[in-house]
Amino acid sequence: MHSWKKPSLIYCLLLALLFFQQTASAQELEPGPPLRPPGATDLLKFNWPDDQFFDQPQMIAACAAVRKCSLRELRLLHNQGINWNTQGRCGMTILLLAFLSEDLTIYQQLLEWGADPNLELNLTEAHPIPNEFALATMMSDGDSVIHMAARFPRSGTWLNTSLRYGPKAIAIHSVDGTNILQAYISRPLNLSPSLDVTNNLISRCRDLNHRELEGQTASMLATKRTYYEVAALLLKSGASADCYDLKNQQLIHYLAEDQQARLRLFAEFPDARDNWQQSSARAGWEELLRLLQERGYSLEQAMEDLERKQEFVDDMPYLAWRRRQREGKDSCVPAPATQSDQTNQ
Repeated sequence: MHSWKKPSLIYCLLLALLFFQQTASAQELEPGPPLRPPGATDLLKFNWPDDQFFDQPQMIAACAAVRKCSLRELRLLHNQGINWNTQGRCGMTILLLAFLSEDLTIYQQLLEWGADPNLELNLTEAHPIPNEFALATMMSDGDSVIHMAARFPRSGTWLNTSLRYGPKAIAIHSVDGTNILQAYISRPLNLSPSLDVTNNLISRCRDLNHRELEGQTASMLATKRTYYEVAALLLKSGASADCYDLKNQQLIHYLAEDQQARLRLFAEFPDARDNWQQSSARAGWEELLRLLQERGYSLEQAMEDLERKQEFVDDMPYLAWRRRQREGKDSCVPAPATQSDQTNQ
């Protein structure tokens, strides 16, 4: 009797990649009205009163104006000197309310008036609102408007608006450690990143090798999610292949894990090999492998490393031992600074 083994994320992604047609990338920059941000319907369904998050009369009036889609009333408040970056309960801002209310015109105007999309939610307050708010909006502690815009399906609209009219500095997420590029790559799995939006974010990032809390770079996250073209674009834009994650794995190991999962898939579904040979993803995979080989990395050696990762050498896990042996040969060198746009909050 064979024991059941939970399939890996990469295995499941490859299965989806081979048997389903992904259309999210093609739809990314299509014209038309922006889709509703996550939780917008639920926000309106809850019908929270205007004083749910704020006590100040000006802020309550601003909430009411956003709900009525009244740019005229907001302009009057602006002329009276309202502080658009005032945060209420849960870290609520008027900009976030405009985002959740799906009003791109007001959202853009608030950005032009200086509203900061980097301000984060605080859902750890001892108050009944946070749980209700989190359930209604699908947001979590530490989320900011711009990180939500990066993860939102129509990122070509909301994210580009945030980048064009918002501040130059984009904060690192204080809870999960992601920068805006990693947040965009980590969107729901049915939404492939647009290369145009990715290019825009790359041009705005100071450090393409930034590592989130698990030590993963943007190129690692892209490879893990089978976004081979995005990972290749990052390498060609100056990202390093030498960085290690917290498991002492480098980018080549992510591609090796991908290859292992694919070989298991071929063994279980023989027709999958032909589908892979004919897929558009194959060219991106081969380009990424070529770039790594040019940098001195071997896919075969990385697959051997993974086979040995449970071993111990000199009382050290094999991958940790391997990393020590290569000290001085590999380094995660930051990409040359472009426009400083990734800053710690």
